[in-house]
Amino acid sequence: MKNTIFHRMMVLVLFCMMLLFCAIPASGAEPLKPEAYAVNENGETYGNDFQAQVLGYPADLILATGEDGVVGYVRLSDLDDHISNPEEALQQKIYDGLYIPLYESDGETVVGRFFLDGNSDDNSGHSTRSSYTFGNTMTMDIPTYTGYSKSGVRGCTNGVNAKTEVTTSKSVDAGWIGIMAQVFKNSDGSLVQASSWVYNSSSTSIFEKEIYHFSLLNTEYYSQGRVKLWNIDLSDYWTYRTNRSPVAKPNS
Repeated sequence: MKNTIFHRMMVLVLFCMMLLFCAIPASGAEPLKPEAYAVNENGETYGNDFQAQVLGYPADLILATGEDGVVGYVRLSDLDDHISNPEEALQQKIYDGLYIPLYESDGETVVGRFFLDGNSDDNSGHSTRSSYTFGNTMTMDIPTYTGYSKSGVRGCTNGVNAKTEVTTSKSVDAGWIGIMAQVFKNSDGSLVQASSWVYNSSSTSIFEKEIYHFSLLNTEYYSQGRVKLWNIDLSDYWTYRTNRSPVAKPNS
């Protein structure tokens, strides 16, 4: 009888030890978080905008839907214009739009292309907020002034309009505000439309960029732009992501 009780106790102890061992990750390893980016063989992270919202920064390769509905990834560095100061921003060549490569997750295999809208500035000094639904305003404290940014979306005929708007606590010089407006599909967090970076061409305290995305009905989209503000004390742009907007569907 005593042997039977001892045997049962030993089995219970061994079972508890096995459970504890399985719950402890391997030495030096951290458990993979569900929202963590995947990493390709070149050490580049890749993922969607939902992950960027959780982690607070975009991946090296961003999930996107390009021309003809091809799904792939755009490189974060291809979405930048590498403008380093307001003088360069004002000297930037004006164009109607450009294409950037759409890759597989390896960041090497090109599967298509993604279109960026043109970079002309026709939005300084006015704001047309009619019928837009905006997300929460983001406050950006820059030495000598404060910026306020928000992104909005609205349904329109056969698509959606998206807008990113920046206002400042005082009028700032030309080239001090940069905006990239973006549209994301709500079902998978993929980038479906984006503008090139645009900069205010004259002194202003209000600047915005609006883009249009063609789409079928019953598909939800949201807007979440990127903003650059010139920090004169550091002679550099500070870059921000706006808060995402609510979702909207195309109108019939």
